[in-house]
Formats: sequence, structure tokens, C-alpha cells
Amino acid sequence: ISMGVEDDTMPVFMKEAVSDWSETELNRASLENRNLVSEYLRGHDQKYKEQIDRIGYLGIEGKSKGLLNNTLFASSGATGVFSGLTAQEMFDEVATLVQDQRTAVLNDEMFSADKVAVHPDTYNILSKTFVNTAGSLTTVREALERTLNITFVITSKCDISGVKRIVAYSSQRQAIQMRIPVALKISNQFQIGGFRYGIESTFNIAGVDLVESLGGKILTAV
Repeated sequence: ISMGVEDDTMPVFMKEAVSDWSETELNRASLENRNLVSEYLRGHDQKYKEQIDRIGYLGIEGKSKGLLNNTLFASSGATGVFSGLTAQEMFDEVATLVQDQRTAVLNDEMFSADKVAVHPDTYNILSKTFVNTAGSLTTVREALERTLNITFVITSKCDISGVKRIVAYSSQRQAIQMRIPVALKISNQFQIGGFRYGIESTFNIAGVDLVESLGGKILTAV
């Protein structure tokens, strides 16, 4: 198994955000039994998680790539859009994707795919379509999970420019790592002038470090 990284060094990007509110807004929220400050804090945390999710799958536009659009992973095209395939054909497409990736790493447990990221629409199709395996009916998703010992991850990021794709990858740190040098930090509430208040947040991120280029494989046009 070849060992390497995308670059000798990874650039780190700083993200910042700020929220502010007036004393009038604070009092109005209190009358409505709402904690305005807590709502802003949750908002910063939610945006942070959304950014991490997007950067992990798609990278930072013009600067880095993610699990779904990097050129280090091998990729192949599906025989057809899943909505038009039979249950057995869908099973074979995903099973072949996973098996090809595992074969490329000589079935090494550390680098073999254990996660398969799919679009919600793809997940729903796999979950509602039945396939006959060993004389019993089960959904395509259940058959794949049981047969290949994989876990499906659902993300809307699997739709790129209207074309859905799937990525099978190893979640082990030796294969793939999400580099976040500084996790989310949120400041204490501060006062702006006489009647306004605010909070700031920041985090540093470098994105996905594909330590092993064979650690994943992409299936397009599903």
C-alpha cells in the first residue's frame, strides 16, 4: 500500500463570524419566553457543523477538495441512474464499488472502506427497494450492510451540479483525517455602545487529509 499525503503541507484557513442584537430585541425575546443569546450561540454552533460537513465532502472552493470531488480517489460511472435500475443491479453497483476499493488496498482492515456516503434520495431508494437474497426478501440497503459490514452516511453534498454520486471510504485515521487545528471558539458576550451586544466565533480548518490515496473510491451518475 502506497503511503502519502495530498501535499507536504496543508494550508489552514481561518473562519470568523459575528452576531449582534439590541437591548430592545433582547427584551422582546424575553417577553416571548425565548433566550435570544442561547439562540445565537446555537446558530454559531450549527453553522460551524455545516461548514465542517461541506468542507469535508467538497473542500474549500478553489483551494482544496473533499471526499466527493478529489482526484486522488479512483472513480467510475454507474451503469445507470439508480431510480431506473433493478434491486439486484443497485446491489451489484454498490457491492462492486466497495469490493474494488478493498481489493485496491489488499483487503487491509485499516484502509478498507467501512463507510458509504450517499444522497438522501439514493438512501431512500436503497431502503425501500427489496432484493431477494438467499431466498428471503430484504431491502437493498439492509442486504449491503449485512453482506459488506458497511455503514451508510447520508449527505446532500452527494449531489454535485445535479448529478448524484457515492463514495466508499475508510474512516480510520490512518487513511483519512479531518484537519481542524482550532475547533470552534465563541467569545463572551460583549457590549457595543450603550444598547447593543454581540458575540464572535472563530475556527481554523485545513480540510480533509487523504493520507492514503486508495482509501476511497467514487461512483458517479447514480
